[in-house]
Amino acid sequence: MAVHQVCPAINLKTHEDGNSFLSYTIGDSIGAKFSNLSLHPSSKVMSTPPAVSTPASPTQRSVITPCTLPEGLTSRMILPSDAEKVLVFLRKRFFRDEPLNMAIQLLEDENDTCKELEEYCMKSIDEGVSTMIVDQDDNLVAVGLNGLNRKEDQVEDCSESCENPKFKKILKLLYKVNNESDIFGYCPDIDVVMDMKIISVDEAYRGKGLAHYLLYKTNEIARAANIRVIRCECSSAFSAKVMQKLDSTKIYTLKYEDYKVDGEKVFTVDPPHTEVGIYYYRY
Repeated sequence: MAVHQVCPAINLKTHEDGNSFLSYTIGDSIGAKFSNLSLHPSSKVMSTPPAVSTPASPTQRSVITPCTLPEGLTSRMILPSDAEKVLVFLRKRFFRDEPLNMAIQLLEDENDTCKELEEYCMKSIDEGVSTMIVDQDDNLVAVGLNGLNRKEDQVEDCSESCENPKFKKILKLLYKVNNESDIFGYCPDIDVVMDMKIISVDEAYRGKGLAHYLLYKTNEIARAANIRVIRCECSSAFSAKVMQKLDSTKIYTLKYEDYKVDGEKVFTVDPPHTEVGIYYYRY
């Protein structure tokens, strides 16, 4: 993309036991897609990770623990030809569970759709850094969409051209969050960041460690391309909890109750979701 698109946050959710994840992000292998990024191996040595409360700084962390998929499941890169399959999957899950979507009733019934949201989320597939998990019959059971955020790109306010009045509100909020959080201000030596965008898992496969696997695959993608920073925009308490478990650094917070337009609160979000936060993890 010539311009960095500000896409909705991923909605990583935890199982009721609080230990396993319901949703996450991923990729499987890196191809020639990264040859034009002019990235070079890092010579820095990994240091001991600080606590989450440590002030944001370009500290390197250890890799995410390797893991494997349960028997009968495999992962592969998402291709442009998979877009419709992925979209059908997200329509049934992520689009209806994301806190901001629910707060403004973006989808009012089970048959409702939002073409602006769908087009917006599908853009990252063409970047070739997203992954899907399928069962033995090639049924999609989990999906993770990642994107590349380059320093030279500008943050575009996509709300200006959005015709859907509800989705326009979400885009306006995300533009503010991305513009003010300024990941490259915290990591001035970094030219490319891996954005974790959307991750969703079929209900029947939750609590089986797929989230850890997807996060691990994101780590593999980033390291293979020498992308040393992974960024996550968390619109839910669940996604924030996952990033905290990764010993990530929180660099920005905006409480939903504090976000107002013309003096009016825009989003009334059900608890435990109280804010949108930006986290990053550096290797």
